[in-house]
Amino acid sequence: MGIIRFAVKSSLAGGFVYYSVQEGLWSSAEDSIEFYQRIYNKITPYVKEYVSPEITTGIATVPSATVMIGCTRGVWNKGVKTSFKFLSELPTHMSNGIDSLMSLPAIKGSVESIKGGDQGPAQAKSP
Repeated sequence: MGIIRFAVKSSLAGGFVYYSVQEGLWSSAEDSIEFYQRIYNKITPYVKEYVSPEITTGIATVPSATVMIGCTRGVWNKGVKTSFKFLSELPTHMSNGIDSLMSLPAIKGSVESIKGGDQGPAQAKSP
């Protein structure tokens, strides 16, 4: 029974991936927008016709392609800004990380024992 369940789930996932690739979801941005617009135009009339208004009252409408484009641009720009801010502050993050690690007792003791035991032959104490 487990193999059949796995086969059905894998077939559904594989079918979705195949369909989305064939329809252009993973192609250029223009193809993805056209795919979204086609899906939007196909689904909206059925939702308006077959779903009662009591059910759809509390549900937000499916956003149009222009709204999705605006949201995507905003999220992309925020991601780019956040990435560059992180990269510009990376030396500070590294310094703070090293300082916090060096303040741990186990690491502090290990570093001190290495410094204390790393004496050369000329610096060794004679008995």
